[in-house]
Amino acid sequence: MVVRNNMEKICKNCKHMLWLVGVGQGVKCSNDKNKVDGKLYNIPSRQHTCEYFTKGKNNG
Repeated sequence: MVVRNNMEKICKNCKHMLWLVGVGQGVKCSNDKNKVDGKLYNIPSRQHTCEYFTKGKNNG
């Protein structure tokens, strides 16, 4: 079993992660630099990471 904490540079710990699962949109990144064709980027998993990581409280 892998234990994840809030110190890792993963989407789960990024302030740009949006948890839109309840409205059928999935998990998205709200960072403007990470948009694809003007749309919010779909995050494949909460353990995903990218170069735009910003530590902070997210909306997840």
